[in-house]
Amino acid sequence: MAREGITYEQYKDVADRLKAEGIKPTVRKVRAELGTGSNATLLSHQNRYIDERHSTDSKAVELPMTLVDAIKKTLVEASDKATAEIENNYQDAHSQLAEDAKMLAESEQVITSLKSQLDKQTSQAEAQERALEKSLAAVQKQVEELQKQLNVLSTKLEESTRNQEVARTESAKAQLQVERADKAAELAEKRNELLAKELATLKSSNTEADKKAATAEAVTKEQIKAIARLEKDLSKAADVAEKTDKRYEALQSKHETVTAEKAKATQKAAVAEATVKNLEEHNKLLKSNFTR
Repeated sequence: MAREGITYEQYKDVADRLKAEGIKPTVRKVRAELGTGSNATLLSHQNRYIDERHSTDSKAVELPMTLVDAIKKTLVEASDKATAEIENNYQDAHSQLAEDAKMLAESEQVITSLKSQLDKQTSQAEAQERALEKSLAAVQKQVEELQKQLNVLSTKLEESTRNQEVARTESAKAQLQVERADKAAELAEKRNELLAKELATLKSSNTEADKKAATAEAVTKEQIKAIARLEKDLSKAADVAEKTDKRYEALQSKHETVTAEKAKATQKAAVAEATVKNLEEHNKLLKSNFTR
């Protein structure tokens, strides 16, 4: 049954025009000119058109009926074959279209899945970046605290160095006092020996000598008192020297402790600085991967 709108007259007009142009009016070419129409409708119009052409031609040239029947049979077979090929091509095209639609749907699913994965990875990367920034801030704070501790230790070390210098100065002064006291004691001892000799000489002399001896004895007593005072000063100087030595030893121990603490703080600062560098490099790597 012909589709509504495609009439035999329309087919005939196109076929006559194609034939006048020297083109064989096949079903496909006529359909291309019309832009519509089913193959069955066009084939029916084509058979009628051929019959009418044969009828027209038979008026001028009469052909044997057997030849006419053979020609019709050949045309029908060719038409059936063409129709079958067209139907097969239609089925193949329909199957290909269905397969393409399926592949398109699968591709859309893959795209949706990849987009979801990208969004998830992007969120994870942003979360990691925030965590790294937080860790970096914490490490930076630790570095600042370590720097403060290092400054405090440096101040203590400078103070300890100054105290050591003061202790050395005091120790030197005390040592000088001890040396002076030793010299004074030695001098007093020599004077005492000299006075003792003079006293012995005076005792063997006359009354005047006795007076001199008494005077010398008095002088000797004064010298003894002076020696006692010197010995007392010497004892005090020794105490001062001992206290100074103890203070120097304490300062030396404190200096060693401060030096050790400074070394530990320097080591912690180096480790913190290396950690900061590692975090910065890791953060750059994450940013680079996220940008890609």
